[in-house]
Amino acid sequence: MLHAKAGAAIALLYSAKALSHNAAMKFLLAFLLFCLLLAVAWPLAIVALLLLPLAWLVALPFRLVGVVVGALLAFIKAVLYLPARLLGHRG
Repeated sequence: MLHAKAGAAIALLYSAKALSHNAAMKFLLAFLLFCLLLAVAWPLAIVALLLLPLAWLVALPFRLVGVVVGALLAFIKAVLYLPARLLGHRG
C-alpha cells in the first residue's frame, strides 16, 4: 500500500514538472516572438504590449462561463449515470 502511494506521488510530481516545462516553453516562444516583432515593427509591438492586458480582461468572463458550463455538464453526467452505478456498473 505504501509503495502504491509513493508511486502515485512520483507520478504527480512528474506531471507537475511536465506542465511546468510546457509553460516555460510557451513563455520562451512568446518572448522570442515578441522580440522578433520588436525588432521588425517596434510600434506594433508597443501597441500589442498595451492591448494584451485589455484583451485578457475582456476574455476573462468567457473563461469563467466555460468553467461553470463544464462543471454543470459534469454534474448532469454524474446525475444521469447514478442509477447505473447504484446497480453495480463500474464504467
